[in-house]
Amino acid sequence: MSRLVVATLAVILVSSLVALFVVALQSRSPAPGDHPSFQEFQAMFPGDNTTVQSPVEPNNHHYFDSVAGMQEVIQMFRGHMENSYTWHEEIQMLKYRVDNVSSQIQTLGSHLGDARADIQMVKGALKAANTLSSQTQTLNSSMERANSEIERLKGSLQDANALNTQAQVFLQGSLDNTSAELQVLRGHLERAIDDSSMLKRELETATAQIQIASGHLEQTDAQIQELKAELENASTLNFQIQVLNGQLKNASREIRTLKEGMRGAAALSSQTQMLESNLKKANAEMQRLKEDLENTKNLTAKIHEEQSRLGNLSATTASQEQLQSTQNHLLQLILQGWKAYEENLYYFSYVKKSWHEAERSCVSKGAHLTSVTSQEEQAFLVQFTSNSYHWIGLTDMGTEGTWRWADGTQFNNAQSKAFWDKNQPDNWRHQNGQTEDCVHLRSLWNDMNCNSPYHWVCKKPMGQQVAG
Repeated sequence: MSRLVVATLAVILVSSLVALFVVALQSRSPAPGDHPSFQEFQAMFPGDNTTVQSPVEPNNHHYFDSVAGMQEVIQMFRGHMENSYTWHEEIQMLKYRVDNVSSQIQTLGSHLGDARADIQMVKGALKAANTLSSQTQTLNSSMERANSEIERLKGSLQDANALNTQAQVFLQGSLDNTSAELQVLRGHLERAIDDSSMLKRELETATAQIQIASGHLEQTDAQIQELKAELENASTLNFQIQVLNGQLKNASREIRTLKEGMRGAAALSSQTQMLESNLKKANAEMQRLKEDLENTKNLTAKIHEEQSRLGNLSATTASQEQLQSTQNHLLQLILQGWKAYEENLYYFSYVKKSWHEAERSCVSKGAHLTSVTSQEEQAFLVQFTSNSYHWIGLTDMGTEGTWRWADGTQFNNAQSKAFWDKNQPDNWRHQNGQTEDCVHLRSLWNDMNCNSPYHWVCKKPMGQQVAG
């Protein structure tokens, strides 16, 4: 658009120069009567222009000089006249050109109007461009701030990536340890499942046997009732047997007496045979009653034995159910992140809290912040806390220097000296005036302000049946 404006101004300037040139030419083309040479000629020859009169001069030399000058003037006039005709043609041509230039000027004027409109539009666009320029400057400053913020975020991202790498290494180690523990627990679980299946089969067998035994027991109860009735009858029979024994003895004595006294008596012989027959019957009845009594005793012993076996089987079933429940609970805790060592379970947190909040979190899980009672337990804890500090349950709040465990375990000062870091505990006083009354560990122990956030370790007995 700026080139169009410059071209328009150049055309206007050229048109103005051409017009001035034409005016100048018109002013330089006078009529023949107005030309100085022609006026000089009229002065020399007053009168008719077509009649040449010879001046009367007594001096011929002056006359010839005048004639020569007149001829020279005539020649000059003729030259001027010829030039005037040529100029007239040029003027006509220039007028034609001026007309063309005027039409071009009008056309250029209309173009100039369009150009002015374009200039106004360009001015508006320029204002918008200025506005955009200020906005661009604002955006550039915002971009610079954004770039600085991006650089800062890049630094934070690098730090986060480093922490993420450390966390991945730590989690990979924990995952490897957990995988190994899970393999061991899977083996235990498979064996437990096999044992459970075997126990279920034995339980089903025992249940069937119990049902059979119950049927036998019912039959035995019926037999016992019958035997009791028979025993009551047997008691009566015993009395009768005793009576018969007495009678038999008396009869025997009488038989002997009769045999001795009346050996040859037929009546006595008949009575003797009858008594002997009665005696055999009585002996047979006594033998049957003795066998029934022996069977009753054996059956009673079997009943007691079956009842004892049934009690043992019930106890075994309850024990197996308790073992299965304990194993299921242990597996749930391990899946929730608990780790097993010796007879205890340990939970290593993934977030940070103060010592008091960490203890409350452990209590909500049925545990306490961990105590440390042996070198082996200390080594186990160091395996999972070597990358960052973790709260443990040791504190001397209330009485400085009197250390105690949160779970109530007795603190062994002599044994624990090897667990402290160099120059610890020092009860350092912080700028806010708070001292260090709680203990955290990484590789060794260090006392720290209880309100500082750290990871923590919970501990509870493995057989404790509480919510994980």
